[in-house]
Amino acid sequence: MRKYELILVFTSELDDASVQTEVSKVSDTIKAHHGTVVREEVWGRKQLAYRIHGREFGIYVYLVLEADHGVVAELERQLRINESVLRFLCVKKDKFAPDAVARPKMADDGAELEEPGIAEFSEDDESSQNARAS
Repeated sequence: MRKYELILVFTSELDDASVQTEVSKVSDTIKAHHGTVVREEVWGRKQLAYRIHGREFGIYVYLVLEADHGVVAELERQLRINESVLRFLCVKKDKFAPDAVARPKMADDGAELEEPGIAEFSEDDESSQNARAS
């Protein structure tokens, strides 16, 4: 079996329960054809780079799956028919390619949490670095 990455863009009119229903339909199709879903992430409502069918926003879902080529062909056929799917892209994952980077977590107040291992410089640090450079 090969490993694939699948990105789905659903219409923004869907609520959370409908998105989960659509994702479970995709997962059921994969499992019915002897494939497995390794990873599933709902990235949420995002602005599209350009309008698709008059819509400016879409709900993004990321899946990693292990399946045969026949499963992918059937899955793509069903996604083309589904009217709630604006776009999709399924690519074979290279065995040396890293996993998709997890999105930064948001705090309750909407601010991004600091990434571990990334330190911010204060003004004192910048002035001391400038002094050393000159």
